[in-house]
Amino acid sequence: MATAVSFTGGKDSMLALHLASGHHHPLIPSAAANPQTQQSQTPTVTLLVTFAPPGSDFKAHPLPVIKALAEALDIPHVRCEVQPPSFLDSYRQQLRRLHTEHGITHLVTGDILDVAGGFMENVVDGTNVQLVRPLWQCPRRNVLTALHDLGIRSKISCVDVAKYQVNAALQPVAAGVLQSQQHMVLQAEAVAEAAVQQDAAADSNSQAALVPPQPCQAGKDQAQVLPALQDCRGTGVAASAAASAGPGAVHAFDAQADLLGQELTEELVAGPLSVAEQLCRADLCGEHGEYHTLVFDAPMMSVPLQLVAAEHKTVCSGAYTHAYVVWGPL
Repeated sequence: MATAVSFTGGKDSMLALHLASGHHHPLIPSAAANPQTQQSQTPTVTLLVTFAPPGSDFKAHPLPVIKALAEALDIPHVRCEVQPPSFLDSYRQQLRRLHTEHGITHLVTGDILDVAGGFMENVVDGTNVQLVRPLWQCPRRNVLTALHDLGIRSKISCVDVAKYQVNAALQPVAAGVLQSQQHMVLQAEAVAEAAVQQDAAADSNSQAALVPPQPCQAGKDQAQVLPALQDCRGTGVAASAAASAGPGAVHAFDAQADLLGQELTEELVAGPLSVAEQLCRADLCGEHGEYHTLVFDAPMMSVPLQLVAAEHKTVCSGAYTHAYVVWGPL
């Protein structure tokens, strides 16, 4: 019996690989709490599998990077071609082949949500391969914290620009947030200065009365977004705020400036990604395709990859506009 990991080189598949290989984190449910994980029953990972249509050129997950990651992990990697007219039948055919040729009995994926209408559950049906999803329905911040704590480092390789437009229902909030950002920062600085003056007055036995600034009245959503926006000074988010001209001006979240090519750090999560979650209703982990990542360092890797951006490109297809990184030689 052996386990294969559905591997894209992204953060979720790499985290799933580590969890299936015995690395644990307290914020990720155990097998007892979440039967989807099957951690205590999953055999050793012996194969990394990338499912892809023939001749496909994944912008978010280039095959040369995936192969370099597999080499650094010292785990065999195979590409399994899936194609129309029935991708379901094609996937099943490949899983049966993996079961017959490699003895695969479990397939681990990094799925957090069911974003494909139960596709993977249907794929494994009748293949003698069991689906294992260690991250299934985990809170996003738990997943991101586990990535940081375990030392799995990645960079954002692709963003779907259309998914980072300010939600229409939040446009009044967004306008107030962006226009008041600088005022709120100055207000905080004034409070700090007043505190210094109060301490000085107390030393001379004089009590200075501090009048706190009036609280922001823009509502709950704005109050949640402001701290994250203030952490983004100097990024595209702050640039949008500074560029707000005239009452009611709203600028779309600049995913290319704030996210593309950036390392997925705690600061990026607390800043731009949290802002996008509030203003654009974007998923923190990119579960709806908002963004994709490539891992360049992880505990199971013998050496990190030198993942350096060569240029950024944009491709439009129908309703989709994807900005992606072209990586330099590895």
